[in-house]
Amino acid sequence: MKQLNIINLSARAKRAEDFLIARCRYLLGAGGMKPKVTPNTLTKCDCSGFAAIILGLSRWQGDKDKPWSDTIEWIETSAIVRDAKGRRQLFTTIPKPVRGCLIVYGDKGLKQGHVGIVVNETFAVDCASNRGDKAIQHRPIKFWVDRGGIFVVLNEDFIEIPGE
Repeated sequence: MKQLNIINLSARAKRAEDFLIARCRYLLGAGGMKPKVTPNTLTKCDCSGFAAIILGLSRWQGDKDKPWSDTIEWIETSAIVRDAKGRRQLFTTIPKPVRGCLIVYGDKGLKQGHVGIVVNETFAVDCASNRGDKAIQHRPIKFWVDRGGIFVVLNEDFIEIPGE
């Protein structure tokens, strides 16, 4: 039987909260190319770039020798939703929030989607515009839920429990 690796997910949530000290400005399309960046070195990113950093993934997946490279070349909100609801090559939906999971909704028309990292039952950490050099902050999960957001984890967040 498989279950979520709560230890890894909790570490991911803690990493997201560590970035609350970052002096970071929002810039669409920025961030996530160097997932080993630290709160002291991150200066620009958008929500998907921030999510890629917290996931420990490079945002650019197109040149990787991975099963999902042909469908998710660039980690961004709509690609996350499309994969989690479709082929599930990298991401999988879960029914309720778990500390360290993503909450995401995709682009709608000309409006950008948005993604954050759940840190407790009511808040996520995200990177958003109109926050000056404090683009990374807490935001209520309700913000995503009201926009049709889904809860998502990486497929690798599941572990096999022997004997069950």
